[in-house]
Amino acid sequence: MVNSILIVFIALSPTLPKLPFQCEPMVANGDCISAVVHLRRSSNRIVAIGAFSNMKYDEEHAYGYTVELWRERDRIFGFFLSSQGLMGDTPTGLLEDVRFDFKSGKISFRARLTTGLFSNRQFHNVPSRDIFRFTGFLRKDRLVGSLEITNGLTPEEASRRERIRLKRSKNEAESMIEAESYDEWKNKADEILKFRGPKW
Repeated sequence: MVNSILIVFIALSPTLPKLPFQCEPMVANGDCISAVVHLRRSSNRIVAIGAFSNMKYDEEHAYGYTVELWRERDRIFGFFLSSQGLMGDTPTGLLEDVRFDFKSGKISFRARLTTGLFSNRQFHNVPSRDIFRFTGFLRKDRLVGSLEITNGLTPEEASRRERIRLKRSKNEAESMIEAESYDEWKNKADEILKFRGPKW
């Protein structure tokens, strides 16, 4: 009887976006239908999609990337983190120009980071201006695609490309922001970016 009621409810809500990969992280018991109904009742509620990472750690260092994703109805937003050295205060950038196709899982975004200090003949120990552009696909348990890395201080130089495969990580997700609305999330995100965000 309960399942029949839920199915009718969804049928009457044709405008709700499909959730091909989000059912598992939204609820502990894996009840995707219940999660959809809950989202419909709280249309502006923030849902943590998850953290996708290839970070590797030793005693003092961390190497790799992490993408943290949230959803508010049909809007996807989050952070891009990059670490190539000592652990702690991992350089973090806000996802910009996010484009996501709910049917195919195709996703693209840009993020601006400061990963350290940069020097060449023109600059001496200035905050770096690192631009990361990602194009790929978001699946239930992974984020795969191509990452283009550009130095904003030397735009005339060729960008560097990497193929990356980020797996869903429960450990990385433990530090994700918890919020009930986008405004609350953005306030907390701004506090993080004050210390770990781009210096430009």
